Amino acid sequence: MQHVETIAIDRSVADVWALVGDPSNWSRWMPDLTDVKLDGEVRTGARLSCTWRGKKRETTITRFIQGQEIAVRGEEPTYDFAESITVRGMGTMTNVSLSMGFEPKVWWGTALTPFLIAVKKVGMGRPMRKSLNALSREAAAAKRQVAA
Repeated sequence: MQHVETIAIDRSVADVWALVGDPSNWSRWMPDLTDVKLDGEVRTGARLSCTWRGKKRETTITRFIQGQEIAVRGEEPTYDFAESITVRGMGTMTNVSLSMGFEPKVWWGTALTPFLIAVKKVGMGRPMRKSLNALSREAAAAKRQVAA
């Protein structure tokens, strides 16, 4: 099950990527995320640990394309999860897509998948939109600081 939210931001791809491509900046615009620590440099295969909604998470960067996309994957006892952030230029704007998905690992999770899809779309969509709106505000603040 996967859910995607997208926003257009009035900043260059390079400006938005500065906030997106470095996981140490994620807590600036992902309100539920704290204590982001990267094991080494940002690259495919690097380990990333963070606290999300008070819960410690360990993930691996599964895809990294400089200036375009970063994706992570992690495991929980009852499900695996994957998240990605994609940045694309659209004229003078930058289109940012945030994708989150999960795969149940227990029988009852698989059996309840149709119900879980509906619940997770609401449960994931709202915080994803909140994060993307915060990213837009953070990018605008960076623009104002450069202009000052």
